[in-house]
Amino acid sequence: MKLFNKLNIGIISVALMSVFVVSCSENTMDDINEDKDDPHTAPAKFSFCDVETSTAFSNIGGESYVYTSIYNEQESGIYEQMLNAEQRTGFETAASTYNNTWENIYSTLRNAKTVIGKSASDPLAKGAGEIMFAYNLALLTDLYGNVPYSEALNMDSTKTPKLDTQESIYKAVFAYLDDAITLLSSDPSNTLSSYDFIYGGDAEKWIKFAYGLKARYTMRLLYRSTDKTGDLNKVVDYVNKSFASDSEQ
Repeated sequence: MKLFNKLNIGIISVALMSVFVVSCSENTMDDINEDKDDPHTAPAKFSFCDVETSTAFSNIGGESYVYTSIYNEQESGIYEQMLNAEQRTGFETAASTYNNTWENIYSTLRNAKTVIGKSASDPLAKGAGEIMFAYNLALLTDLYGNVPYSEALNMDSTKTPKLDTQESIYKAVFAYLDDAITLLSSDPSNTLSSYDFIYGGDAEKWIKFAYGLKARYTMRLLYRSTDKTGDLNKVVDYVNKSFASDSEQ
C-alpha cells in the first residue's frame, strides 16, 4: 500500500513538472517568435516622414493633378500618351481617374491625425502635423468639393461618414493653421530633425509655410468674401510673414 501511494505521488509529481515545463516552453517560444521589426506603435516622427512623402508623391503629384492640368490645357502628352484625356473620351468623368488620389489623401490625413494625436507634448511635431493635415484637407476639398471630414478617419465609429460642406472644411483648414502657428511660435525644440524631409525641423520655416497657405486660401475664398478689401489686406500681411525667396522656401 505504501509503495502504491509513493508510486502515485511520483506520477503526480512528474505530471506537474511536465505541465510546468510545457508552460515555460510556450512562453519562451512566444517571445522567440515575436517580430521585433513589426512594432504596434511608433514615435510620431516616423509617421511624419510618410505624411510628407505621400503628400508630395501621391497627392500633389498624383494622377488627378496631371489630368486637371490636361483639362485646363496647361500641359499635354508629347507622345500622345494623354490623347484620350485630351480628346475627352470619358476620362474626365470616370471614377477611376481620381480614385487613387482620393484614397491616398485620406490615408495621408489619417497618418497626419496620428502624428497630431501622439504629439500632445511636442509642439513642433504637432504644429507641423497640423499644417500637413490642413494642406491635404484643402487639396481634398479643392478637388472634390463637399467631402467626408468630421466623421471620417475613424473606422471604429462609422463606416459611412457624412459629407461636410466645403465652407465648413475651409474653416477647419484655417483653424489648424492658426493653432499650428501658435504652437510653433513657442520656440519648440527640434524633435523632428532629419525625419522632416522638407524643413529639417525648422519651426520658423514651418510658420512661414503656414502663412503662405493662409494667403493662398484667403485668395481662393475672395468670391465668397463679405469684405474683399479687408481680406486682400490680410493676404498682403500673410505674404509678408511667409517666404521671401525661392531659396528660403
